[in-house]
Amino acid sequence: DATQRRPLDKRVGLALVAFYDAQRRFDKVAETCRWLLDRLGAVNKADPDTQDVRLMLMQALFSTTPRQLADAKLEIDGYTRDYPGDARGLTARAQLSLLRGNRQEALDDLTRILAQDPEHVWAYFMRGRVALEQGRYDAARADLSEANSRIAKYHVLEVDVHRTLASLYERTKEFELAESELRKVLDLVSKQGSRAADQRAQVVSQLVRLVYNSMKQFDRAQKLIGEYLEKDPNDAYWPLEMGRLF
Repeated sequence: DATQRRPLDKRVGLALVAFYDAQRRFDKVAETCRWLLDRLGAVNKADPDTQDVRLMLMQALFSTTPRQLADAKLEIDGYTRDYPGDARGLTARAQLSLLRGNRQEALDDLTRILAQDPEHVWAYFMRGRVALEQGRYDAARADLSEANSRIAKYHVLEVDVHRTLASLYERTKEFELAESELRKVLDLVSKQGSRAADQRAQVVSQLVRLVYNSMKQFDRAQKLIGEYLEKDPNDAYWPLEMGRLF
């Protein structure tokens, strides 16, 4: 009986989605979502199972190589038609607009999301990042500060928020604030151990360039590189950075 089989199909399908997502096999995630939607039957607007799987499918289509943006748009159009005003649908539509470079459409949806949910960290962050790209620094500061004040609710964005704030402060020549944000990023990525070694090196290099090029503090820049040269004496990256500095 299809009704009795439904819970098992859902468990199996979601387990496969999680498995393929962990392996970053997003084409298989999309394929499994479509299989699961077929097994769950016709889309029922009141059914949270199919609603959640449709959202997973959109994210998978954003992530495949190459991205399947045309298919994602069809899914998003159908979803927003079935669930007009739903914040998760608006979030997916804003993501699609950003991937396609349609900044104003994205900004419109991000503002709609925040009208519904004033605690939406991702919407504040993305609206602030777009404002930064457009050179609207006051607007960027306001939205990124709102995201930062709520970051405890959404740790996955913590590094991105602090790094974007650092970029804002560097552009507005508030170099001490930029350094403070980069040091927060460095603390966060250092806690991830060897998994984030490359990212940590990038942040240290960014910090060195800020201290040397913008703040004109050669001795501090040299000391920074020396600290990481001591920590990773066999890593050729740090001697190379020291050579660039000289």
